[in-house]
Amino acid sequence: MKGSAMASSRQPAKAAATSAASEGAEIKNYHLGERIGQDELALVYRARHLTLDRDVHVHVLRRSGWIAVSRFQLAAKLAARIQHPHILPVLDAGHDERYGYYLVTPPVNAVPLQQMLDKGPIAPPTAIRIFAHIGQAVDELHRQKIIHRDIQPQTILVQTNGTALLTGFSLAATVEGPDLSELDEADYLTPYAAPEQTFEEGTPEPSLDIYALGAVLYHMLTGEVPPGTGIEPASLASRNPELAPADRVLRRMLAPQPHLRYPSAAQAAAALRGALRAVVEPGGNEALTEAGSEGQWLENPMEIVLRDRLDANFLERTRKRAEQLHNGEGVRRLLDSWSGDNPVRRRQLGQAIRIDQVVSYNVYFYDLKVLYETRTYPETRERPFSGSRVSSRKQAPDRWQVDVAVPEEPFADVPVTEVAVPNSEKSSVCPRCKGETRVTCARCQGRGTLDIKRTVKSPTGTHSELQTVDCPDCHGQALLTCDRCDGQGSLLESSVFQFSRRGRLWQNTDEIEGLPQRTLEERSEQANNAAIDLHDPMWHAVQPLHELIEEATKSVGEETRIVAAELTIRGIPVTEVDYTFRNKPRTLAIIGFDDNIRGDLSLFDSERILIVTLAILLVVLVAAMVYFGMLRP
Repeated sequence: MKGSAMASSRQPAKAAATSAASEGAEIKNYHLGERIGQDELALVYRARHLTLDRDVHVHVLRRSGWIAVSRFQLAAKLAARIQHPHILPVLDAGHDERYGYYLVTPPVNAVPLQQMLDKGPIAPPTAIRIFAHIGQAVDELHRQKIIHRDIQPQTILVQTNGTALLTGFSLAATVEGPDLSELDEADYLTPYAAPEQTFEEGTPEPSLDIYALGAVLYHMLTGEVPPGTGIEPASLASRNPELAPADRVLRRMLAPQPHLRYPSAAQAAAALRGALRAVVEPGGNEALTEAGSEGQWLENPMEIVLRDRLDANFLERTRKRAEQLHNGEGVRRLLDSWSGDNPVRRRQLGQAIRIDQVVSYNVYFYDLKVLYETRTYPETRERPFSGSRVSSRKQAPDRWQVDVAVPEEPFADVPVTEVAVPNSEKSSVCPRCKGETRVTCARCQGRGTLDIKRTVKSPTGTHSELQTVDCPDCHGQALLTCDRCDGQGSLLESSVFQFSRRGRLWQNTDEIEGLPQRTLEERSEQANNAAIDLHDPMWHAVQPLHELIEEATKSVGEETRIVAAELTIRGIPVTEVDYTFRNKPRTLAIIGFDDNIRGDLSLFDSERILIVTLAILLVVLVAAMVYFGMLRP
C-alpha cells in the first residue's frame, strides 16, 4: 500500500512526537519491515506476523497525550468492530512497552484518493463508483449510530481493482467515544466539513457525513478543493456540460441547512446514478458496478419522514415486489418471460446477460392543490342617503375577518366581487350642497340666464348683438340637484374591498433523470391524499415537497393568502438492473407493478428485427404489384 491506511492531511505543529520504531524491530508478534508512510497519528510499516507467517501493515502511534491515545484507540476499536467490504478492517491492536500503542491492518494495495486527485479530476464512472462504495460504508456507520466526521480524500483509499475503502475513524462521534471538545477546530476542520460541524459536546447528525461526501464528490468531478463554508461552489456545467444534471444532486448534498440534505448516502448515490446515466457507460476496467452484488432497497426520503402518512398497502406491495426481484433468479425469470412474449426481443434475455447490480426504490409524484384568496386593502365608497343619522358603535372588523359567501365546491374560482365591511357605515351631510339638496348652477353662476352673442342681419347690413336666454342646464332656476348626494342632502360612507379566489395546481417529482417520465406517471398509484398545513415543517423535510411549497407560497402577501391546500402523492416502484452484455455495462429499468421493461437496443434481437422488416417489405411489395396488375393473384 502506498501511503497510510489511517491517513489524514492534518499535522498540527503542537503535536509532540514519541520515539518511533525502526525497520527490523519487533512489536509483540510482528516483525517490522520498511516504513511506507505516516499520517497525523501513526507511522506505518510493512510487517510480518511471526506466528502466522503472513504480511500485514502495522501502524505505530507517534504522538503523546491522552487525546492522541484516545483517538488512536477509538479508530482501532471502530474499524475492528464494523465488518463492511468498504471499510478497512483492523485485525489487531495493543500496547508495546518499547514502542507504545499500535494497530494492525491488512496489506491492501491501495493509494489515498488524494494522491489520485493530485493529478486532476477523476473520470465520472470511477468517481461514481468510489462515491457509491464510500456511501455504503457511511450508511453502515450511521446504522450503528456512528458519525465519521472526517470524510475527505486522505481518509479514502482506492485499491488497484477499483474498490474504495473508508478509513480514519479517530474523530468519529459515538455514544461511548472520548470527549474531543478540547481539540482546536482550526486544526481539524477541513474544507470538506459541514458548516455546522463542531467537536463540542452534543449529538452530531448523519447530515455531517452527507455534506462531506458531497464535498469529496465535487473534488473528484472538478479536480478542485471545495471553496469552504458559506461559499457556493461553481457549477459542474461550467467545467463539463455533460455533468450539468449532477449539479442538483451536489446542491442538495452541500445545502447549508442540514435537513435539506439527503437522509442517506444510498439516496444520494441513486440520484447521482440517475443524473449521470448518460455519461457513465464506460468500457473495460471502468465498470461502474461489481459482479455478484445483491439486490439493494433504497428507501425514499418521503418514506423516512412521512411513512405514517403514506398508504401502508402501497408500501407493503412495493417491498414485496422488490423482494421477488432481488431474491434468487427473480430478475432473470422476468427477463426470460418478457423476451419470449415478442419475436423481436432477444431470446432468453435473462440468461444472456451478466447481472451486476439490482437496485429497487419508489419514485413519487407530488400534486399540490392550493386555493388562494385575495382581499384588497379597503377603500371608501359613498352613496346618496336619506333618513336618520347612521353611525355604528361597533368596531369595524379586519377585512380578513369578514364572512364572505363562497361556493361549496373546494378549490373553485370566485370572480372579483366587491364586499362591504360590516359596521363601517357612517352617514354625513353632503359637503357639496351642505344638506340643501341643491347647488348653484355652475354654467350660469346662479343667474338662471346666459348672455349669448349672436349675428343679426338687417337692411343696413350684418351686426352682432347680445341676447339673454334661459340657462339650458338649470332651465332658468339658477340651482341644480346636487349630483353628489343625488338631492338627498346626505351621504352614506362605507369601506369595501375586492374579494376573489383562485385554485392552482403545483406539481413536482423526485429526481427521475434518465427514466421515462410519461411511463412513470401513467403507472403511478395514489399513496396519499389529504389537506395539509403548508407551514408544518414536516412537509419541508422532503426536498421535492419543500421546493413545491416554496414555489406555491411566493405569491402570498398582505393581500393574498392561502386558505386551503391539498396534497396528493402518487408513487410507483422502480427496479434498476445494471448488467453486462458483450463486455459492455448497460442498465435497464423495471417500472411499476406490471413490470414494464425499458432499456437500450441490447434488449432486442437485431437479426430478428431485420428478418421481420424484410418480410413486411416483401408483403407490401407483392401487394403493390398485385394492385397495379404487375402480378396476378
